[in-house]
Amino acid sequence: MTIYCGRDFSPADIQTIREIIAQEPKLLRSPLSRRLCELFGWFKPNGELKDMTCRVALLRMHEQGLITLPASRIPAARHRPNFPATPASDPQGSLLQPVHETQPLTLRLVAGVAVSRLWNEYIQRYHYLGYAAMSGSQLRYNV
Repeated sequence: MTIYCGRDFSPADIQTIREIIAQEPKLLRSPLSRRLCELFGWFKPNGELKDMTCRVALLRMHEQGLITLPASRIPAARHRPNFPATPASDPQGSLLQPVHETQPLTLRLVAGVAVSRLWNEYIQRYHYLGYAAMSGSQLRYNV
């Protein structure tokens, strides 16, 4: 099983996706994601299809070479920036002591170019949806 966007995709699921793409190579990404949501029963709690989440999962599969998606109609300039993993965001060792023996948690405001870039790298590397530029005004923190 491979997990994308919180859903397990079996090898059979990935093969099904490949077959649908092969049968209809001109099928655009949005209709493809809607069809897969219906096929796999992937719905939001309100009953709507999780088609946007499915598109993110498909893109990740495409990036990892598991499937080949049809070309995007969106110009490359609108694609997400990439924040490659560096040793600064490598996993740290496990905490083995009881909670009452650990240091208190602190929140640090993300300020400055270097800290902001590291925050983006952590999001790209560990958040299940990856990095996406946030709109509007927001504060970001590191714990």
